[in-house]
Amino acid sequence: MRILCICLLSFGCFTACSNNLRTAHHTSWQYAIGCEVWSPLSAQGKHIFFGCDDQRFYAFDTQLKAVTWQFNTQGIIRSGSVVWGNRIAFVSDDGYLYSVDIATGQLAWKTAIDSTLKPRRIPALEAPYTYDYRSSTPVVANNQLYVGSADGRVLALDAETGNIQWQFQTQGAVRADPLISGETLFASSWDGNLYALSLETGTQRWAFDTGGIIQGSPVYAAGKILTGSRSTKIFAIDAASGKAVWEYKHPDDSWVDSSPIVHQQTVYFGSSDALSGFAFNIENGALLNKYFTGGWTWGKPVIVNDTLYLGAISAHPYYFQGVTLAQGFHGFNRHTGARISTNKSKPIQGYITGGFFAAPVVVNNQLVVGGLDGVIYGLPLIGPESH
Repeated sequence: MRILCICLLSFGCFTACSNNLRTAHHTSWQYAIGCEVWSPLSAQGKHIFFGCDDQRFYAFDTQLKAVTWQFNTQGIIRSGSVVWGNRIAFVSDDGYLYSVDIATGQLAWKTAIDSTLKPRRIPALEAPYTYDYRSSTPVVANNQLYVGSADGRVLALDAETGNIQWQFQTQGAVRADPLISGETLFASSWDGNLYALSLETGTQRWAFDTGGIIQGSPVYAAGKILTGSRSTKIFAIDAASGKAVWEYKHPDDSWVDSSPIVHQQTVYFGSSDALSGFAFNIENGALLNKYFTGGWTWGKPVIVNDTLYLGAISAHPYYFQGVTLAQGFHGFNRHTGARISTNKSKPIQGYITGGFFAAPVVVNNQLVVGGLDGVIYGLPLIGPESH
């Protein structure tokens, strides 16, 4: 196979395969951005947008395989981003929510949202096991931005000016993305509660105690809010009343840190020490399928062309003897649970040794995903004929 490599010294190295790749477990192209990518990717047209652990936020052209612009902050960027009009907004660990011009990367405004920002507890072998590896991604509605903060607040800000319109205080960090349904905003906190708030005023309507830290973002389906927590449980909660409809407990006491997705009356979650993804019936919580990844499956699942994609993270040494964590980005037949494809990232130094967390996006009929090895991967989509 003939390989053409073009090195872009200012930003990274792009490798393109000259032949027409058809095998599902091969990449079409790679670009070395050079820093760990935990930030979920956003896409608009041919561009993707993401933050990085080098304290920069990037706009990347997937056709040219080149960085269009970069915006520097003073902290790592673990949040995803939201696009509206000609603006894009994201959160940095320097304590600010930023709004920049999507075409140029020029700053429109920034607002301090973390008054008591604390150092993160990164995954480590020794206790305490309070891993803190993500940030809240802002959402937009009615010309307002809504976001969670490390100091436990849920905030509404004017999208044009960045002025804070209201704020609601929880008793733990808010790392999950807010969820908007109708006139209600749902927000999850490290205090273990899922809150229903008035979208207009931030007034609390109800709170549901899950019994453990909530790291992932909730999802709405069929009148229910679905969420997991470090209580090792998954919950379906009536959106109107805040009462539990059903719950599922992992028998192996695995955390549920993943943000779920809903597809055709089925909700999909990743897990932690269960090293798998899971599918549940939305109506009654019946377990429908399991997708073994072999690693911490903390990221948000994605379904394209009936293929379920899950990222997995490895660490060494693992605190369970006889078990070795495996990293990779996997495609599964969502109906049968059979693994169709696996892409590996390059090893990295530290307790975490590699893998994928950030949710991918589809651009130009390709799946684009960022790795903890600092590489952006372009992958061929797996069509229905692969099943």
